[in-house]
Amino acid sequence: LFVVVDGSGAWGDGKSYDWTSLYMDGLAYASNTTYDSTSAEVMVKAITSGQFSGVNNIYMNVGWTFPSFSDADANALMTFMDNGGNVMVCGQDIAWDIMSGSGYGTSVTQNLFTNYFHASYVSDGSTANNLINADVSDVIFGDLGSSAVIDTYNGNMYPDQISPVKGASSIFQYNNSASKISGVRYTNGTYKLLYIGIGMEQVSDVAVRKSIIKRAHDWFYGIVNSVNENNPLFTNVDIYPVPANNVLTVKNVSGFKTLIILNVLGETVVYQNITANTMQVDVQKLPAGTYFVKLSNGQSFFTSKIIKQ
Repeated sequence: LFVVVDGSGAWGDGKSYDWTSLYMDGLAYASNTTYDSTSAEVMVKAITSGQFSGVNNIYMNVGWTFPSFSDADANALMTFMDNGGNVMVCGQDIAWDIMSGSGYGTSVTQNLFTNYFHASYVSDGSTANNLINADVSDVIFGDLGSSAVIDTYNGNMYPDQISPVKGASSIFQYNNSASKISGVRYTNGTYKLLYIGIGMEQVSDVAVRKSIIKRAHDWFYGIVNSVNENNPLFTNVDIYPVPANNVLTVKNVSGFKTLIILNVLGETVVYQNITANTMQVDVQKLPAGTYFVKLSNGQSFFTSKIIKQ
C-alpha cells in the first residue's frame, strides 16, 4: 500500500494549495490500485500507535511549507523506515529549512535529514535552477529525461541544491550540471529513500512527473533494479500474448536465471527457474489485472508489464 502524506507545516506564502492529485496520477500511471492519502498528523498517530503496518511506502508531499517537518513527523518517519518502510520526499526549501540555520531545523529533524535522507544542504537555489534532468549515470532514474522547473508559489522559487552523503547517490541535477544536484536516493537493505529538492508540482512536463513517481514506485517494489536499454540480453526478449489468458510465452531468455511475476503490490505470484531459451508460464489461476514479468541473472534485470484477462 502507498500513502501520499501531506506535510504538517504552513504554506510559505500564506495561501493554500493541494498537490495530492499529482502523486495519485503518478501512482495510477504505475498501474497501482492500492493507494490513499492522509495528513502528517494522522500518519504520526498511526505509526506511533502501530496502526500503519499495512503501509509499505510513503510519498511525502511537503510542497513549500514551514516547518517542513516537525519533530513528531521526523520521529514517526524514522520509525517507519527503521521497520522497512520506503519513503519519497519532495518539496522546495526542505534542506534550507532544516539545515541552513535560518529555518526551523532541530536536532531531531537534522538527524532525519542527514542520516535518513542521506543528504547535505548546499544552497537555497533560485529561479536560475529552472531545469531538472536525470543523472544519466544512475541505473534507476537515469533515463527519465528532463523538465522545466516552474514557479508555482507566486514568485517564491527556491529549488534546493543538495549533495548525497553516507552512501547515497545523485539521481537528478539542475541545468545538466553535475555540480548542481537536485535529487538523491539511498538503500541499505532495510529501506529505500528518494529525496528531491523540489515538489512534483514544480515539474512542468507531465510525462516526466508521472515517470518520476512511477519509477520510484517500481524501485520501491523491486520491479526495476537497473535500467540499461542497450543491454544485449534485453533486445530479443519476447513476451506474448498480451493480454494473456492461460499461458504466457517468454522467448529468448537463456541469458537469465529466474523469472518472477509480480502483482501491483510488489508481491511475487509466480517464480520459475529458467531452464530453456523459451518458457511456457501458466498464468491461468492469476486474477485478471496488471502484472510485471521480471527476468534476472543476478546482475541484469529485465522488466515488462503484462495484462492478465
